[in-house]
Amino acid sequence: MKKVAKSIVAALARGEKVVLVTVIDSSGSTPRKAGSFMVMFADRHTEGTIGGGAIEFETQIVAEGMLTMDVGSQTVGYSLASTETGDVCMICGGDVYVHYHTVEPTRESVALFQAVEEATELDEDSWLVARIVEGEPTRLAVYADGLSDFGSGITESEVLPYLKRKPFVTDEEDEQKNKLIPRWYTVPLAREGHVFIFGAGHVGQEIAPALTKVGFSCVIYDDRPDFAREELFPTAAKVVCASFKEITENVEIGAAD
Repeated sequence: MKKVAKSIVAALARGEKVVLVTVIDSSGSTPRKAGSFMVMFADRHTEGTIGGGAIEFETQIVAEGMLTMDVGSQTVGYSLASTETGDVCMICGGDVYVHYHTVEPTRESVALFQAVEEATELDEDSWLVARIVEGEPTRLAVYADGLSDFGSGITESEVLPYLKRKPFVTDEEDEQKNKLIPRWYTVPLAREGHVFIFGAGHVGQEIAPALTKVGFSCVIYDDRPDFAREELFPTAAKVVCASFKEITENVEIGAAD
């Protein structure tokens, strides 16, 4: 999330809008569940994924259209079966609901995604929160334990009951007013952790670049100077040469690692 947030901040700072594509609900067998997201940028490249294949292709078409049209947000349901005309033909067979949200290049949106980027580095729990009301612009906020909130039109008292849960959407009906109560989804912003590889031999030398390629930050640890060498691990964030009896004195391993 940190890398994507950094890309979003850079795009907004250039005056370009982006489209957030988020799975907000799913049922049955689907490639990704609620909380999965993808971002489409002005040059039509994407970062993140909501599952690949036909469903991602379909959502990319919608997101591309939103970049050129005056559409703030919308939610679209997709059936991943292959039995009805208009279904997304995938073997999964489940249903997903995808929310599209156009983020305009404003000072407020830049500040929001800077907060997202910062929140991924906190030791405290943090979330990206969205409030979805039909006919209204989607409102986004970032919340973190012990910090003041960032966002537009979302109060802490509104969203607190929904935090510290899995990504989800509420869709409760207000019988007196005969309309839907605002829908919410929350996405945990996990602090970026490291993968610690203890042993810098032939196995570690193969594992490190593979993990780096799929987005992990690796720390290599070995007590042998001939193996704990930066030139053997050009993609690693750090290489430590120290005794295995002194691990805690040389590296700090956190809950996100």
